[in-house]
Amino acid sequence: MPTATRTTGTTRAAGDETRVSPAEVINRGLLAGTGRYTRLEVTEQAGIPLDHARRLWRAVGFPETRDDQRVFTSADVAALAGAAGLLTAGTLDTDGLVELARPFGHQLSRLAAAQTSFLSDVLGARIAAGHLAEDPASAEQMAAQAVLITEELLPVLERTTVYVWRRHLAAEAGRALLPTATRRQRRIHSCRPRPAPRPRVPATAHLPAAPNPAPGAYRPHPMTGAAGAALERMRRGQETTWATPQRTSCA
Repeated sequence: MPTATRTTGTTRAAGDETRVSPAEVINRGLLAGTGRYTRLEVTEQAGIPLDHARRLWRAVGFPETRDDQRVFTSADVAALAGAAGLLTAGTLDTDGLVELARPFGHQLSRLAAAQTSFLSDVLGARIAAGHLAEDPASAEQMAAQAVLITEELLPVLERTTVYVWRRHLAAEAGRALLPTATRRQRRIHSCRPRPAPRPRVPATAHLPAAPNPAPGAYRPHPMTGAAGAALERMRRGQETTWATPQRTSCA
């Protein structure tokens, strides 16, 4: 019975040898399978119109494919089927689904670039340490080692990505979806007792000038302005005008 064995950039089956490009090696390793479906077939499998799928692919930044290219896997079918379920249930319309997908594509493409840089550093360290028995400069060896490294790190990266995203989602949802609690906190803060205001003294421009005291009589404190006028009225027994505190109802 013919058997197939995957080697570095090569597929051998029943005595023949088919070369696989390094890019295909990486795609198969990261996508956990080879492309089985064209874009027409994957949309039929998922139960979503092709124009809706194309809008979603553009929103997340996927490149355009031809009708005869078999680049889609079962993971693409599952993702599109989930989107079709949201449309069928009426949870989102097509425009809302595209708006939801666009930030995913933008942010995750940046995350993938950062993680690829990290994988490149790990691969470079292995090459420098001499862990590669064959020619480390060959594209096939680089692709094979990249797949091995990602197979070691991918489960941790996936779990960490989902964990961090859920944490951020919980924090943002708590702030954005519960404005009533925020208003209640501001209202409680505004009902705290405030210090009593200082006495309000009216202007003294309209007051007549005080007569010159006789020799030996009481002389007012040499304080000028509103403060001096207030002291003078207190000495004479006049009533000082006080500001009425404003009360805030917290009922």
